[in-house]
Amino acid sequence: MIESKTNPTFRKLASLLESSGIKEFKEFLIFGQKAVLETLRNHPNSIVEVIVFPKCEALKSISKGTKMVELTKSLFNEIDIFNTGFPILVAKAWDIPTLNLNQKPQGLEVLCPIGDPRNLGALMRSSFALGAAKIVLLKEAANPFLPQCTRAASGSLFNIQFFRGPNLKDLKEYSDKPHHYALDMNGVEISKFKWPLDLRLAIGEEGPGLRDIEFANKITIPQQIGADSLNVAIATSIAIFSYRSHHPLRTV
Repeated sequence: MIESKTNPTFRKLASLLESSGIKEFKEFLIFGQKAVLETLRNHPNSIVEVIVFPKCEALKSISKGTKMVELTKSLFNEIDIFNTGFPILVAKAWDIPTLNLNQKPQGLEVLCPIGDPRNLGALMRSSFALGAAKIVLLKEAANPFLPQCTRAASGSLFNIQFFRGPNLKDLKEYSDKPHHYALDMNGVEISKFKWPLDLRLAIGEEGPGLRDIEFANKITIPQQIGADSLNVAIATSIAIFSYRSHHPLRTV
């Protein structure tokens, strides 16, 4: 059992709460009973180890062959930032390839600069549910392996195609390409838009939006006068749902 904060293993586990530790060790944490059990069942080869504490009742639901690291309850609580009280998974992070934006898109590809990991996780969850083909993480985007992100994504992380893209400002180079669109405050009303099958949809950051990048093709979600702008994850989910109304998912 690990009892000291100075223990190298504990220090490594604690570092996985931050992006720098995730990048250094290429590992990340998964929290919550549902996400933990689903990952153990569906992605066993991605598991490095399970973090547990003494007299943990949930141990009976974890395979005996799984490597475990036992911490004192107080040390476990320092890692368990969401107070789940359930074993925490350490999983392998993977390298995310870069997408060539000069190539034609395949399906709906979301160009994403979301820096808030909770919003990014929410977008990941709805993107998987609604069948967006890819999420292209712009350089402003949060690390998708951060705990706040994986928690909000609720197990969808392993089911999404991630790619890396350029800085948001560098999208100017692609803003007039026929397959590139932007979700913007001004543009064709989403209910009247005829969605092509293959496109890239640029979304803005919380607050600054698309930073005055003028896309030739723009789509807007009408809102009531005086209403605050929609949360970016919610707005993008509405857009993906609208896309799917033109190109339904095959659910059978």
